[in-house]
Order: sequence, then structure tokens, then C-alpha cells
Amino acid sequence: MTILSKKQMSEEDIKLNYITPAILSGWKGHITMETKITDGRIKIKGNMVVRSKPKFADYLLYLNDGKPIAVVEAKDNNHSVSYGLQQAMTYAMMMDLPFAYSSNGDGFYEHDFLTGKERKIGLNDFPTQDELIQRYCNELSDKDTILSAEQKCYENDQFSDEKSLVKEFYAGIRTSEYAMTEERKQVIQQAYYMSQNTYLPRYYQRNAINRTVEAIANGRQRLLLVMATGTGKTYTAFQIVYRLLRSGIKNRILYLADRNILVDQSILQDFAPLEKTIYKVDFSNKECLNNIGSHEVNFALYHQMIGQNDEEHFRQIPSGYFDLIIVDVVLCQEKVQVKHELFTSIFGLMPHLFPCVLILSNISFHTH
Repeated sequence: MTILSKKQMSEEDIKLNYITPAILSGWKGHITMETKITDGRIKIKGNMVVRSKPKFADYLLYLNDGKPIAVVEAKDNNHSVSYGLQQAMTYAMMMDLPFAYSSNGDGFYEHDFLTGKERKIGLNDFPTQDELIQRYCNELSDKDTILSAEQKCYENDQFSDEKSLVKEFYAGIRTSEYAMTEERKQVIQQAYYMSQNTYLPRYYQRNAINRTVEAIANGRQRLLLVMATGTGKTYTAFQIVYRLLRSGIKNRILYLADRNILVDQSILQDFAPLEKTIYKVDFSNKECLNNIGSHEVNFALYHQMIGQNDEEHFRQIPSGYFDLIIVDVVLCQEKVQVKHELFTSIFGLMPHLFPCVLILSNISFHTH
């Protein structure tokens, strides 16, 4: 016998007595509750800095430790079953999740971003872990249906103020070429590097990491990753490199930067967990080529690869030796053209080294 009627229960009571048992019946692990998504928007008032309320997801469901695939938002039973769906969909698009759900304890309401379909589900019919993962893998390959779903979402009046979020969300899906290949499954299963000295990626870092490694696993050869200064670009690059190496998707990586301080800081800080596999390229060292060959990750300055007098040091490295080149650059608007010309010279001089190129930048620009 329940102490309170369903209508008298708080949201937490509804979660405890109805929603959590319904989800747990088909999910063993791979669930987090009250997961913080953001720390809250920073607001400046005079000389005071305050944050707005953080965003929390009631439930996140994961394909594995590093890849959530669904969010569930709960409301009390005085609201309709679909009342929290708008909030769940917003959170889903922020975190690159294909499925969003809401519930009031009577059942669930689902939005599938890959098909654009919505449906009401009985309380005891919530998709199991295996069912939802299988749906994700199957639906991801249907390009036409996803494009139709994108159009429906974009035309949805509920998202009239969030068109950029819709656009960014579906752009992320397109990045990975609409396919769930064996290589993509392989890199998805590879966990992030974690230790007492590292922190979990923030949601936007996780989006960047997952989109990049999955696109590369699916054979994408040219990628531009733009992240604002101070948002953890080098940390994001480290997690990309770590997961690609450990999953076996890539084996020999060259990391290029334009300043010694960027190279040294990266090696000593964010890339420190890979220190035994890293070599800083120095062509003045007679053992340079042997050292390059005995390390998985090589750091270098890109003007060093060309040489001060166009000696083209890079030609000492066998054609096609590296299977991923990462170019890390910090731009300011007035120097974009200068850097663009430098990239053009690099791509023109070193085509035999570039099977796959990832450019990290704080400003978006185009290069061919």
C-alpha cells in the first residue's frame, strides 16, 4: 500500500517508484542520474561574476562509458507524459544523443532524432539496452530518413529560438558519414583515458571527441575541429589520439604546431599519460629518423618539417608513413590569411605524408 496517491507524489517520488524501476528492468548499469550537463551560464553584474543554475539530466543512458545515447526527463504526475519532452530534446541535441524521453510515471514519450518519429510507450515497455543500441546502429545508416528527420525538427515551432542547436546537432551526425562500420564500433568501445589526475570531458568536449574519432574510423580524411580558446582544445586532442591509438584505428600520429611552447606544454601536460610513446622531432639529431620510427606519437613544428631554407626535411620520412596528421594552430583574425598561406604550402609540399588530416583551430576558416 502506497502512502501517497500518484497525484500527491513529488517528481522524486515518481522517479523512485515508477520511472527508475521501469528503466532498470531492461538496463543493467550504463545509467547515471542527476547528471550535470553544464555549470551554468556565467553572468557579469558590475564587478561581480555569478552563474545561472546548472543544467542537470534526470537520467542518461549509455551505449558505453564514453557515449550516452538517450536522456530521460521526469515530471510529477500532475503533468502529461510528454510534458518534459521539449527539455529532454534540448538536452539531447546539446549532447549529441539520438533518443529523448519524458515521463510522468504513467508511461514514456519518445522522440527519435534519427527517424523524426514520436510515440507514447507503456511504463513497462521502455526499450531495453540491447534494443535501443540495435535501433541506433540500424537507423544510423538510413541517410534519407535522417535528412527528413532533420527537416522536421528544423521546422518544429518549439525550436524556433534554437535553430542553431538543431543545425549543429545534425551536422554532427553527417560528420560520421551515416554508417555504423566495424571500425566505428571498435573506436566507440574504446574508453577515454581516466586517472586521478584527469577529469571527465565536458559535454562539448565529448561531442568533439566522439564525432572526430567516429568520422576517422569511418574513413573521413579531412577534418576541421574548431574550439574557442580556453575550452580544452589540447585535452580534446589528447583524448582523440588516445582512443584512436588504443582502439588500433591509427598507429602512427604526427602532431604539428607553430611554436615550441605549444609543443612542450602539450607533451608535459595534456599528453603526459602517453610520454613513453612520444618523441619531439629534431632533424639535427642523427638518430631522429630512428626515434620517429620507434614512437607512436611524434610532435614537431611545421616550419621545422619544411626547413628554414626549404630543405624539405619531411622528405626524409617514408611516403605515407603517418596515418594521421594533427595540425594545431591558434589564429587571430588578422593572421588568418598568413596561416592559410602556410597551410597551403604545407599541403602542397607534403602530400605524401597526409593520408588523414585533422586541423585544430580556435577560428573557423576554409582551406582546400
